[in-house]
Amino acid sequence: MEDDQEDNSQPKGIRRRRIWISIGIILALLIIFHRLILLGAIHWFAVHRAAQENLKLSFRAEGNVFTALTVRNLHLVPTGPAAIEIADAEYVHAEYSLFSLIRGHADFLESIEARNARLVVDPGKVRVQVAPRPREKVTLPAVFPERARLDNVTVIVRDPAHDFIAENVALDLNPRVSGALSLTLLQLPTGEAWTRVTGTTSYDNRNLALRDVVLNEQTRFSLINVDASRIREHMMTLRLVGTLDGAPIDLQASLTEQARSLFIKSHTTAHNLSLSSAKKLGLFSDAPVQGNIENFTFDFIGLLRAPKTWAASGDGVVRDLQVAGATFDRAAAQVSAHDGVATIQPVELTRAGTALQIHGTVQLPEHADDLGRSPAKFEVVSNDLDLGPITSAMEKPLSGHAQINGTLEIRDEQLQAGFRIASGPVGSGDFSLEKFEATGTAEKNLRLHSKDEPWFEGLRANATAVASAVRNSEFAVDTISGQLDQNGSLITISNVKLQRGSNQIVSNASVRLRADEKDFIKQPATIQVAIDAPETADFWNGNSPNRVSGTLNASGIVQWNGAVADGWFNVYGSKLQIRNLSVPQLSGAGSIWQSRIFLNDLTANLNQRDFVNGQGMLDLRGEKKFAGKLVVDIADMSTLKPLLEASGNKTELRGSFLLNWEGRGSLSKLTENGFLKLAWKNGQLGNMKALTANIDATYSPAGLEIPTFFIGSDRMDFQAIVSAKGEILEISKIQLDQGQAKYASGYASVPLIWGNVGTKQPVFPRDGKINATFDSANLDLKKLFDDFGIEPLASGLLSVKLQAGGTLANLQARLDVDGRDLRNPKLPNLDPATFRISADAAGNKLNLVGELKQPKIQPVSIAATMPFDAGKILSTRSFDENTPVQATVRLPRSSVNFLRQFIPAVEQLDGDVAFDVAIGGTIARPAFTGSGDITINAARFTNATLPALRGFQSRLVFRDNAVTLEKFRGDLAGGPFTLGGRVVFTKLTDANIDLDLRAE
Repeated sequence: MEDDQEDNSQPKGIRRRRIWISIGIILALLIIFHRLILLGAIHWFAVHRAAQENLKLSFRAEGNVFTALTVRNLHLVPTGPAAIEIADAEYVHAEYSLFSLIRGHADFLESIEARNARLVVDPGKVRVQVAPRPREKVTLPAVFPERARLDNVTVIVRDPAHDFIAENVALDLNPRVSGALSLTLLQLPTGEAWTRVTGTTSYDNRNLALRDVVLNEQTRFSLINVDASRIREHMMTLRLVGTLDGAPIDLQASLTEQARSLFIKSHTTAHNLSLSSAKKLGLFSDAPVQGNIENFTFDFIGLLRAPKTWAASGDGVVRDLQVAGATFDRAAAQVSAHDGVATIQPVELTRAGTALQIHGTVQLPEHADDLGRSPAKFEVVSNDLDLGPITSAMEKPLSGHAQINGTLEIRDEQLQAGFRIASGPVGSGDFSLEKFEATGTAEKNLRLHSKDEPWFEGLRANATAVASAVRNSEFAVDTISGQLDQNGSLITISNVKLQRGSNQIVSNASVRLRADEKDFIKQPATIQVAIDAPETADFWNGNSPNRVSGTLNASGIVQWNGAVADGWFNVYGSKLQIRNLSVPQLSGAGSIWQSRIFLNDLTANLNQRDFVNGQGMLDLRGEKKFAGKLVVDIADMSTLKPLLEASGNKTELRGSFLLNWEGRGSLSKLTENGFLKLAWKNGQLGNMKALTANIDATYSPAGLEIPTFFIGSDRMDFQAIVSAKGEILEISKIQLDQGQAKYASGYASVPLIWGNVGTKQPVFPRDGKINATFDSANLDLKKLFDDFGIEPLASGLLSVKLQAGGTLANLQARLDVDGRDLRNPKLPNLDPATFRISADAAGNKLNLVGELKQPKIQPVSIAATMPFDAGKILSTRSFDENTPVQATVRLPRSSVNFLRQFIPAVEQLDGDVAFDVAIGGTIARPAFTGSGDITINAARFTNATLPALRGFQSRLVFRDNAVTLEKFRGDLAGGPFTLGGRVVFTKLTDANIDLDLRAE
């Protein structure tokens, strides 16, 4: 029995030993291979997490993971919609303390280093993060390494206006030795850009100090200090000292985490600071204000989220303040906060002896989110504003006097506000009114309700406005009046009336605001309009040449539920006349049903025979489908000549004209079905007589056919045949004749899928074949302009020759343009010029060579080469801004005397000019090299009272993406002057100019 127990226990002991041996082996393997396992896990997690954000990530990780991690050859690209456009880094190394990280210490990061990195981010694609609730704890920034080093790091943040760019950043933060800061380019979202930014650094115990940071001669910071040496105690201090466009600024602040908020103590001063300079840094960037801050001081102590603890004082004076076009000589403000009350001493805006004052008080609450409900009272007072001086900077200043008064009071969490604006006679240019008065009131319950409650909930408001004897050079109205009422979500605009004698235009509207709909055009609304004008001429002031006389009656209503519109409209006019054009009768009627507009009939009878008639339907939903007919039948086009004269066009117009069109389709796809017939006989247009025009066109999903396209006159004939079928657009028998001379002929066959026109499908197949020829020899430009009755923009002879073949994917083409004896009629002293340009496209590359010759200068040569994918350009309907460009523009040294041809007022001009510029890079990131210079020894004007210019020398240096004025100086009126600055090309087509003119 005992032997049996021993036999049974032996296998159990063996199994236990095997289990312990296995565990030991696993632990040994983990100890031996933990580094590879952890690095593999980090790699898998990072790649998997990036994929969830539509990003493809690749990198190589090194290090022991517990204290350091190195990432090499990091590459991140989007695979779908993502906030990161691209992220590349050759080397990133971090050292840290896991123990400090686990304990939540902000100083867990010991060092960070990055080399040859580039990051491009588009915040517009980032999902909107929910703002923290007001009572959540506010904390200071959490990451401050003991040491940091950046080498050739570029960060770009996309912005709708201008990208933020920090290019080629080099920064060394070493606690043991001083370091340096440098940036090749710093561009702010305001568009302001600086190149070659430099500075020195020190970083002792996480106390960062940037010194002598130079943006340009006038903008530099002697100290930028972020002291995080006490970050473990939840404290940090900030300091900024420098000059902004020569104006001294000083900001200092200490921040301490306290009571789930930040305790802030700050002091800010600025003197002689232009608001336009502040806008360069993004301050007031969206505000329509300009002016000069004479002085500004502000001190603040308190908990950020506990207004009752605030102790603050501040004052400032702004000279030459401009606000939305209004100008004030001086604006002075003084604010203070203590013992739980904030006071705004009269903010006074003065101009030419008149003033507008704003003053008020606010009881500061315990919590910041109660600020909008705490007791407050504000008042605006201005009893006699002289509008002339205040609006003098406007394009059309106002004249007259006005009174503006208003109050706003919050009591027992109830808001009440009121205003009154009144004026006597007011004028502006040709506009005037005799009297204006507007009043309004508003009240709202501010007690806390649902956090999602819309702004209009509980708001009641009323406003009325009346203007009398309103006039301008064209129109005259006895009174304009209207009323606005709001009751919560319902806004009503009623009795908006324009009255002139017995004529009136009346409209009413209402809008029902929806809390769950942010798009205003999706709010339910109703609009009514009625016009009753027995004599429309009364609406015109005096004998205006554009006056319309006759009787006009119209009415209509549109009801919109936020998605679908319904309504109706009609119009009737009789004995209408404008200038010499008479319309004995005008009638039209239509309806709107389920967002479909039906024009049942619109007819304008010009006389007993001539008429214009239209009918149609337009569906405002979806593809915007339409169907319609248009007939224009005019026996003598001179009937329409008054319309041309009304627009200032004196072109002669004669002949019989017939146009007949009928079709259907959609605004996104116009090619469904239809036809067009146009005939103009025995006509005249400008200097072209015996004008004949015949166009006969039909179109359907199968194709486009224009077998007849002919325009002929006694001076010029043009004809062609157009056909689009399947995947080919063919234009044949192209011919242009001037008199007996055949000036141009050609043929073109290009790939085009007619059925895809107006759709999202490709219209131009890349493998489609091209065959095109065009030849024009000695085309007389002046004669061409004269034939169309247009003032000649240029004169001379122009020859053009084009040969194209291959496919869109592999275009083989050559274009030669030759202009001889070219002149500008507006510059009669300018000698004739010759211009030649040749362009070759082959192997998806475009080469261009050109030359401009003019007798008084050396030839200007132009050369360029760039990739050219015709198929891609046509399919995307855009030109890739990342396309590399190589171009040169050269002018050998020439006499500047040729400038006298452009400036007749110059009598004597002695000097020379030359430039040699190369353009590289891409359209989005151009890179210039080269220089240009101009020397003017002496320049005298024909007007002896104007001072002579002497000793003028300038040198332009083209480098990277900027043109710098290295030298631009001379002597004018006995005193020297200089011009400095640069032009920075953020794109080849987008330049920012920063120039500084100084005279002594």
